[in-house]
Amino acid sequence: MADSIFSQTIQDSVSSLYIAFFGRAPDADGFNYWCREMSPPTNASPFKIAADFALSPEWQNTYGNLTNPADQVNLFYQNTFGRTADSEGLAYWVASIEGGLPFSTVAYQIIWAAYLGGPNVDPNDYAIVNNKIDVAEYFATTLQSNNVQIAKTAFYLVTADPESVAVAEARLDYEVETGVVIVTVEQAKLLPNEQAYSLEDTFVNLASAPVSILNGSEGAVITDSGSVSALTLEYL
Repeated sequence: MADSIFSQTIQDSVSSLYIAFFGRAPDADGFNYWCREMSPPTNASPFKIAADFALSPEWQNTYGNLTNPADQVNLFYQNTFGRTADSEGLAYWVASIEGGLPFSTVAYQIIWAAYLGGPNVDPNDYAIVNNKIDVAEYFATTLQSNNVQIAKTAFYLVTADPESVAVAEARLDYEVETGVVIVTVEQAKLLPNEQAYSLEDTFVNLASAPVSILNGSEGAVITDSGSVSALTLEYL
């Protein structure tokens, strides 16, 4: 739960929008701006904000080329919950899009339904969304960081396990303090040239990584099926 002047529901709504549309934690300034927009006297609707977010390059680069509603919903499920959509959920949301609802509206409805939970919501979806919201608000309100590159790493370790929240927050503490993000080889390829990073990936991925990626890293840790091994490689 975040410590803020805004209501918890508004904070959670803004966090869920960032998770749904950008796949990252909100930067502190953006978080405060949209919380203010949703608060009196403006009282902006989250669906209006969702429509605005859907115009962003981050959203368009991910979903802009998809015209098939089933493909849109399935990719959204993968990016948000780490799984493909179940047949019943897929049919429901596809019917909503084909019935005229914008995909941006459906995306917000999907993540907000998961946040609220209930008998028709997968418990793992409920857990992972709420865990991501906890981490998102830690980044925006406790760390008060505006480093978007670090914000993009916020959910790398977040799962349905409640203990993953503390693990993710500890990593964010390190990244904000040092300015060094911890990423996989593939994630490192997407970083701007000026961003300092350290690699954490499997032996196979590190062994086949481009030399430029290895040389640009401040170090690398080999993992095995998600567990960090004792072997650490340092590149000079």
